[in-house]
Amino acid sequence: MYSREEKQGILLAAGCYCLWGLLPIYWKLLSAVPALQVLANRMVWSAVFVALFCLATHTSIKPLLQQKRAVGTFVVAAIIVTFNWGIYIWGINAGHVVECALGYYINPLVTILIGLFFFHERLTRAQAIAFVLAAIGVIYFTVGYGHFPWLAI
Repeated sequence: MYSREEKQGILLAAGCYCLWGLLPIYWKLLSAVPALQVLANRMVWSAVFVALFCLATHTSIKPLLQQKRAVGTFVVAAIIVTFNWGIYIWGINAGHVVECALGYYINPLVTILIGLFFFHERLTRAQAIAFVLAAIGVIYFTVGYGHFPWLAI
């Protein structure tokens, strides 16, 4: 049914979503630390681990850094991720856990919509049913939340 690589991808994606589901507990434990400090630590340690990974795998980023378009893409992506994580960490620490969590339920739905509208992908019947059910669930929780979840968006 699925190839080995597809199964591995599904398991890794599921693991990521489980980890992201548990992260609010971690961020809440750090609520005494300013969100910008948590974000800065995350950025520094991410850079350290990427450097160690590159050293361990004998991978050089020098060729990428010589391409202006690649560097521009990295800068834009870094800015977007910085805002995303900064708002997320601040939101959790400020008590907007449900609103922030809704963002992680909305995210896969938006990803699917991007695939449908921009890349002209097609869903199987089972995938379409799953998408509609998930969308109904997100809409239900969003309406039940009582106001528009700005942080989730």
